[in-house]
Amino acid sequence: MRVVLRADAGRAQGTGHVMRCLTLAEALVARGHDVQLLTCRSGVDWLEEAIASAPVTVLRCGRDELDAQQLLEMAPDWLVVDSYAIPASEISAIARRIRVLALVDGDARGIEATLLLDQNLGADEDPDRYPPGTLLGGTYALVRDAVIERRRPNRWSISGRPRILVFMGGSDPLSMSARIVDSLADLRDRIELTVVAPASDHVAIGDAWQSVEHLTIVAPSPALPDLFGWADIVVSATGTSAWDVCTLGIPAVFIAVVDNQVASLREVRRAGAALTIDLVGGDRISNVKQQLQTLIDDEGLRRAMSGRARELFDGNGKERVVMTIEAVTAVVVS
Repeated sequence: MRVVLRADAGRAQGTGHVMRCLTLAEALVARGHDVQLLTCRSGVDWLEEAIASAPVTVLRCGRDELDAQQLLEMAPDWLVVDSYAIPASEISAIARRIRVLALVDGDARGIEATLLLDQNLGADEDPDRYPPGTLLGGTYALVRDAVIERRRPNRWSISGRPRILVFMGGSDPLSMSARIVDSLADLRDRIELTVVAPASDHVAIGDAWQSVEHLTIVAPSPALPDLFGWADIVVSATGTSAWDVCTLGIPAVFIAVVDNQVASLREVRRAGAALTIDLVGGDRISNVKQQLQTLIDDEGLRRAMSGRARELFDGNGKERVVMTIEAVTAVVVS
């Protein structure tokens, strides 16, 4: 099959849409399919590095653009669209001429497509929100091979000074990392802290920690799975990377910082897969310290949450998605 992936990224927009598409590309290429990525120039250096190294043909386009004539000339067997900004009417219109898989997060926006995918935890608890046949829930979570390779038992165990990773997304447009580090500064003599944040935030993060000891600040990069492998506990926004953390079974404090993360945060809490903080709903960022201390001090809680997260996310989601679109293609062709 020939598959075109359509997604954009940027400092304000974030990187999750493109990263999900690149993850799906891994499974498509592994099964022998030809993959093209149609995307804008993101201006995010580490993401452009990941795009350049991916096993896809890269074509550039305007941000939030869906050129029907261009897509018809490309003649893909499937078009995958991952966007909040491309109008639902445009996606639905092209889906009447090309098979379309649309990735959504809690709200299909009225998109009419061949298939919809909502990979978020709990999406399968309310299937009536979506058309029949929609791929729903963590069973279909798109998790990179580099993350899955770091899956190992006993991720709840801590030996020595606890290693804490703070990651608030690939672009952290709200500069949350410095605020979180400020809330954790009283723990500087107790934890080893690594923060992944854009270079523009590094000075503020260092100032918030008030020390050069037990703190490492790095820019986002495709090597993030290595840091997941290092960490005993992760503090993270409840975005795309949250399902990476759950797949690995790393004890975590997840934070909702924007509206579209609240539903996922609620489901994580309900499932008992992590501790949670809802900044959108009025929780205070100072709660991060309390939640982190709870995880550090309670081995039984870490063990339970790690096991629950691994039960919910087995790492095989992208293969299930690809096999589903293969099956749909076979039915249509026959």
